[in-house]
Amino acid sequence: MSFLSVTFAGLPVTAYQDTEKNFTVTAKEVQLYNGDFFAAISNKKRDFPRSFDCYTEDYTEISNLADAIGTFGTLVIEGESFPDCYISGIGGIKEVVRGSGKFVYNIKFSKVDQH
Repeated sequence: MSFLSVTFAGLPVTAYQDTEKNFTVTAKEVQLYNGDFFAAISNKKRDFPRSFDCYTEDYTEISNLADAIGTFGTLVIEGESFPDCYISGIGGIKEVVRGSGKFVYNIKFSKVDQH
């Protein structure tokens, strides 16, 4: 299995698949009294949220990441740094074979401009 190089706030994220990458643009749409629509669109493209499928043989990896929920940190993906990120979800935690100590999980990161 080939792994991606991913860390959050210095913590390892043993990701084997980048499962979700979204490009979002912020827009505000208002319907005018005459029925027409007016829209203002930001020219800033975001490539977040990011989601990864992960595999670990050390449950403390999951515990440490869960303890980092509620904090901002730098997400580093394959050497590219994204500051002001946070964990927006950890789920799907399953032991691959009961008693094996090998776990799979999914983790999702979001990003803000300032906090």
